[in-house]
Amino acid sequence: MKRLNKNYIIIITIFLLFFICVLVYIYFIRNNNDNNIYVNNTSNNINNNLSNNNSNIYNNTSNNTSINKTNIYYYLTTDEFTLFRYSKNNKLWQSTDIDTINNKKMDVYVNNNYFGNYYIYFGRNWSLLDDNKEYVSYDGKFIAFSKELNIKPVNYREGVFTNNILSEVKKVLNNSNYNVIENIHNNLIYYITENKYIVIATNLYNADTELFYNLIYYNNAGNIEIILKNSVGNSSKKDYPTYFLKNIITIDNKLTLIFGKMSYEGKILQSNMYQLSDDKFIKLV
Repeated sequence: MKRLNKNYIIIITIFLLFFICVLVYIYFIRNNNDNNIYVNNTSNNINNNLSNNNSNIYNNTSNNTSINKTNIYYYLTTDEFTLFRYSKNNKLWQSTDIDTINNKKMDVYVNNNYFGNYYIYFGRNWSLLDDNKEYVSYDGKFIAFSKELNIKPVNYREGVFTNNILSEVKKVLNNSNYNVIENIHNNLIYYITENKYIVIATNLYNADTELFYNLIYYNNAGNIEIILKNSVGNSSKKDYPTYFLKNIITIDNKLTLIFGKMSYEGKILQSNMYQLSDDKFIKLV
């Protein structure tokens, strides 16, 4: 009997030891899993934080880029057909519309003399309003532009298109067989000084080629710079504009010419602007 009890005690002891080992094993396995979960959470937190930081960096960069890309425009006008804006960011001139320029405060020149800084408002033509929104009258040739622009009007006078000028035009065209077609459009000459002038020949016809010509050039003391030269056949002349000078200015001390355009029927079209740069005229608008 004693031997049986002793064996029983041994079996119980072995069972208890086995049970304890199982408990210890389960404890370590579970504890290890907890550690893994903690590490993974930490990794997720780090990844999330990095992701959020990157997102913030991206958003900040995006916002700064948006601010940098905000375009700043300055304006120039003489009438409802001469409506230009200058992009400070892109350094380019563009055509615009009346609504864009309307109610802007601008430097105003009348007959090439500084008249003041006024709000301009378009009715039948440009009207001027002072800081109290009181109407200011003016009489004469009008030009207005944003004060940030380095623009100065240039004085000039219209001259007589003589036979000597016509001979010069034929030399520029390198052909003497050009006739002036009367009663269509006028040929014009504008003097800045006696030896600096702009010639606009808009009614030349070549009988050999049956072409009508537009020619604009600048004679700078004998040095001729062609601004525009084009031609059109007799059947298309009604669709072809002719040109006239609207104003002469300097922009950043560079000679700049504003030309109006007119259809064959006499309808005024949108203006163009050319600038002398490196001894050559380039079209700004």
